[in-house]
Amino acid sequence: MQAFITGSQVYGEPTENSDVDVVIHCSKDVAKELEKLLGEGPSNYDGTVRTVKSGKINLILCHLEQDMKAWKKGTKILKIMQPVSSKKAKEVLDEVRGPMYDH
Repeated sequence: MQAFITGSQVYGEPTENSDVDVVIHCSKDVAKELEKLLGEGPSNYDGTVRTVKSGKINLILCHLEQDMKAWKKGTKILKIMQPVSSKKAKEVLDEVRGPMYDH
């Protein structure tokens, strides 16, 4: 299992009220268990990535290696560009993720 921090804590302008976004590469079963244990409400699931919120922590659970690679690459790009708004971050992450799925 691999994990790293992303989001405003890495490339934005975090405040004391900012959450912490953690990307975790894990199996579907582990993702489901984490959602059961930590989830405070409905999670988002797009078929490959599940997001679970627990307090000020957002878990981004990736079971495909290509999703983990996309998040890592996007986070590295955004860190160079910092500070970055959440809107811009979403645009960059969508751009990075797109080509990784076009083979």
